[in-house]
Amino acid sequence: MLKKKTMRRAEWRGIEKRRCAVMPFEHSGVRGRMGLLYMDEVLAPFSVVLSGSRHTITQTGYSWLQIAPENRHFWMTVMFDEAGQPIENYIDITLENHLPENDDAWFVDLFLDIVLEPNSRATLLDADELDAALARNEITPADHAMARAEADHLLKTLVPQTAAFFRSCAEARAALLPCLE
Repeated sequence: MLKKKTMRRAEWRGIEKRRCAVMPFEHSGVRGRMGLLYMDEVLAPFSVVLSGSRHTITQTGYSWLQIAPENRHFWMTVMFDEAGQPIENYIDITLENHLPENDDAWFVDLFLDIVLEPNSRATLLDADELDAALARNEITPADHAMARAEADHLLKTLVPQTAAFFRSCAEARAALLPCLE
């Protein structure tokens, strides 16, 4: 089933208090919206396994930088710890991104995901879910092919630039911190 997710992540119930700042961005000809979600109070921390170790991704004082490009089929969420160190970049491959100027941006998730770690390790996730959605006719063959092509393109372009990418995201996070509401 296709799911809608928002930049403010209102659908995440474990974040009791949050602040968010959203602004337009343009980088290398790509335009869109970026937002910083700051977690002021988290009811129960949430963790994932990266490179064989458990890492917390939601916790009081953590923040998520979200990058939502126009006319592309992905949505990046770079997760930072309380010290501002990046934990991972979680990339949702999307069917569509909606980026209204005066409202909460949102996307329709297309199952396929990528995790990029600061150590340049990249993992493609949920290919089986994408294939199952095609088999259930939830998505078209064109959607399936587009998702695979977008993921392949991102893996080829991001992995060689991992260090520069995370530095750029840390700068964007720092710029958004004073704008939190």
